[in-house]
Amino acid sequence: MGLRDRVVDAIEGEARREQEELEREVQKTRESRKYRKLAKHGEVPVPGRATLDLPSGKVKLRYVESIRAKERASDAGGLSFRAPKDLLIRIVPAGGSDTIEVTPRKIPGPGPYEVSVEGGNEGAVEPRVVFG
Repeated sequence: MGLRDRVVDAIEGEARREQEELEREVQKTRESRKYRKLAKHGEVPVPGRATLDLPSGKVKLRYVESIRAKERASDAGGLSFRAPKDLLIRIVPAGGSDTIEVTPRKIPGPGPYEVSVEGGNEGAVEPRVVFG
């Protein structure tokens, strides 16, 4: 193995180790007490859809991105985790014949709801809406 091959192997090995460390950080964040509280009723990718069990009354929504966003921060001139202006969240009762739309502040009763999220920032890193 020549010097060039050893240098390439060393660089690839370092990149792999950095990726593994980032994966551990992401997992640790998602397992943290604070995140579990933020997402206690579930999460929906942006764009995406999911069926969530929601309580009646108010439900807090948060737009979040992965901590992987740090990787693009220097390219984008800093981090901004504001919800995109075109973000559209639709919540309707699951499996019912009624297609009434409800708001996060007025969930009419506990049970399963179909949640769909549209819009989002191009280049966002694992964006999702969490329900707590």
